[in-house]
Amino acid sequence: MGHAFGYAGRAKGGDLRRMPLLNRVKTMLDVTKTNLEPLIDAVAERLAGRLRSLLAATRSIPKRLLSVEEAAVYLGRSKSAIHALVEQGKVPVVRIDRRRFFDRADLDRCIERHKRHAR
Repeated sequence: MGHAFGYAGRAKGGDLRRMPLLNRVKTMLDVTKTNLEPLIDAVAERLAGRLRSLLAATRSIPKRLLSVEEAAVYLGRSKSAIHALVEQGKVPVVRIDRRRFFDRADLDRCIERHKRHAR
């Protein structure tokens, strides 16, 4: 008697239906997992390769313009604090297609302007 999962595990006497339900489920999962492992490994390896390529590309050319979220992380502030700095005229903004970006050099100058030396 064949089964859709194609496993050979059978209860004594050869009838899968005589196995307790939990054992049948475990058997099906074990066999399915075993049959899918090569596919999962191939997909994971391909994904890892693509991620390595993307990471290498982003490292070679640093981003000059940062989004509001990225600028907030860069300065260690919240998004609302970044918006406040823009409204106060402390940080210039680059507008492209209704979006706000921040030049990394402008953020660095803002940091330098606000440095205080210890007394």
